[in-house]
This record gives sequence, C-alpha cells and structure tokens, in this order.
Amino acid sequence: ITLAVLIITIIVLLILAGVTVGSLLGDDKIVNHASESQFKTDISNIKEKIEVMLLNNEDFEFFGSINQLLKENSKYSDILTVENSKIVYIANNVSPDEEKWLEELEIPKQGDFYTVVFNLGENEDLIIKKVKAGSSVEAPKVSNTYFQEWYYVEISGNESDPKYTERVFDTNTIINKDYTLYAKYYNEAVMRQRSTLKSFWQTKYSPYITNITFTKNLGKVPNTYLEKDNISENSSAAPIYAYIVDKSTDDKTNYEVIVYSPNTIYCNPNAAQYFYNLSSLVSIDFENFNISKCYNMFYMFRDCVKLTNIKNINIFDTTNVINMNCMFNHCYELTILDLSSFDTQNLTTISLMFSGCSNLTTIYASSKFVTLNSTNSGNMFYACSKLVGGNGTKFKSAHRDAEYARIDNPPDSPGYFTLKNN
Repeated sequence: ITLAVLIITIIVLLILAGVTVGSLLGDDKIVNHASESQFKTDISNIKEKIEVMLLNNEDFEFFGSINQLLKENSKYSDILTVENSKIVYIANNVSPDEEKWLEELEIPKQGDFYTVVFNLGENEDLIIKKVKAGSSVEAPKVSNTYFQEWYYVEISGNESDPKYTERVFDTNTIINKDYTLYAKYYNEAVMRQRSTLKSFWQTKYSPYITNITFTKNLGKVPNTYLEKDNISENSSAAPIYAYIVDKSTDDKTNYEVIVYSPNTIYCNPNAAQYFYNLSSLVSIDFENFNISKCYNMFYMFRDCVKLTNIKNINIFDTTNVINMNCMFNHCYELTILDLSSFDTQNLTTISLMFSGCSNLTTIYASSKFVTLNSTNSGNMFYACSKLVGGNGTKFKSAHRDAEYARIDNPPDSPGYFTLKNN
C-alpha cells in the first residue's frame, strides 16, 4: 500500500510540473514546455519584445522564426513564428493545454500559407508575398525591359554532399513550400561558373596569378596583355572581359588578372571553387563585384595559401547564400577578415569555413552574421590558433564549431567575432 501511495504521489507531482500521464506511458508525443504560469510569462515576454521591435519600424514586414527576428535562441522557437509581422503559433507542435494558453494570450494559429521572396537585384527591395497553400503566386511586374525569367535554387543530395541546381520558376506552380526567387536580365553582366573560366584556370597561368581586380574603370586595363576573354555567362548579354597581364621578371613568373565591365559584374549564382587553389594569389579587389544572386560559395578561396588581402569583401550581400563550406580553408596568410556586411540568415552549411587559417587574428562581423539555420558547422574554426574575439576571447580547440561564431560578449556570450556595423 505504501508503494502504491508513493507512485500516486510522484505522478501527481509530475502532472503539477506540466508532465502528462500520457507522456510517461509513451502515448503523448507533445509535452508541455513549462507550467501554465511560467509558460504564459515566457510567451508574454517574447510577444512584448516582438511587438516593440515591429512597432518601432512600421514599414518593416517580417516572416520567419522568432530566433531570426530576436537574434537569440529561444526554447519556444519550435512553437512560435512570425507571419506578416505578427506572432503566431504552430498548431502541430503544441499540446492541448498550450494551445488553450496561447489563445488566452490572444496569439493566433499559424495559417496554411507559404512565403515567396522575389529578389529584383541591385538596389531593389525584396518583395515578399504570402501565398495560400495549393494556390499559385502572382509575380510582381518588372519594369526593366531586359527582364528574362525568375529563377530559384533546387537543393538535392544529402547534408554532407548537397547538390545545387538552378531552375526557372513557373508562375503557374502550385505552392507547397517556401521559395526564394531572383530575377535575371538579358543585359546583365553575370560571370560564368568556374568550369568555363578559361582565363583564370589555364594551368599555364593559374599557379602564377598574384593579383585579381574587378573594375568598372577602363583606365585600369593595360594597353598590352597576353590574352583577353569574354567571361560573361551569356554571350549576347553585357560583356565581362578578363585580361591576363604579364608582370613577370627575369627570376619570377607573375601574372595579374584584370576583370572589366562597364556594367556591374554579378557573381554567378554558383560560385563554388571560383578562386580555389590559386596558390600564388596575394591580393584580390572586388571593387566591381556583386554577389547578391549567389547561393553557393563552397571552396571559394580554399587553398589560396598566400592570400593576404581581400579588398571590398565588406560590401558583399550574402543574404541568399546557403553554403560557405571551406570558403577560406587553408588561407594561411590571412590575418584580418572584414565580414561586416555578411547576412547569413539563410546559411545552412559552414563547416571548415575558416579551418586552417592559422594566422587569422580578427574577424569583423555584425549582428547579421547568425548561424540559427546552420545544420553543418563542424570544425568551422579548426586550427585558428591566433584568433581573438573583440573583447578578448581567445581561440580554444574545444570551441571550434559554430558555437562561438558570434560577437564576443563575455562572460555570458563569448565569441570569436569583433563587432563592426557596416
């Protein structure tokens, strides 16, 4: 009898703590996050924070996770999200009790619709539309007469070996998932993918290239050069000329690449391995280089073992980038990186991003460098033995993944980044 009383007492205490009998028996898949009073207090605080943020910026429309908006990791991110600048709950992820409490707090249920983002390109605001599941989306009108098509990136493969395929978006598509679309124009100067970049990758040149400059300034193009190649993705679109310039001396082979276009040079959406293994590259200047359409920066600078200077990387718009795996891997001579413009809200893969940067001391970043959606960050800072955060946090091998990929704010939030608002 004593044992039975003890068991009943324990069950009663667990129920009071917010654990259901069903969960104890394995029949209840959803467990309350907290007791009623604690739950309501926590949710009310989150709701107030979000409402204050949105009230201070009336023109701002937000769709996404509360983590992304608040720039913090919340234990309630699995049940709360923001749609059309309003906090809502995800019905499938809450218990019956929590659903009742949320309704008492006047937080509505998430609707059955998806987000479609239209990116018109340089200096244009994103157009965000919410589309009811099972219907199609009306694309915005594009005034530019050179508009070609809307494109998106299809991801396949697995986490360790993702595949990225560029697809044309059909506006008659029945929407059953989120889409991020970007416009392409006939007159845009878009670089080819690496596999067809003859000027950079001919073996007779690539081991000896020391400098690369992207420019709109025709005055930087020399009168004499070894080769000239149009590296535009579309031969009928705006040209991009790559000039191989011989800077060799009697005792050293040395080539410079000048990439010129009178238009803005757009990076190819797939920039994987763009400058990979340019083993003599010392300096690269992105004076005229727009990456706003780019989604894949895999291996972009990997094995640029002599690279010391990356000019104008602090103007990169990385909003659409998904993969930065091994981006700076084995850039042994880099000491400072200014990534203050990097917005990584869509980034999923960042493993080995800075791995082997053994002389890297400082990484400048802003609060927009987040890793909330990253699922693969192993060895992100491997062997970055000289790296120090803005408030003195030194590299430790025990913290070499995305855990410390944040602004340094010890003791509560140590990190390897130094704050710099772009």
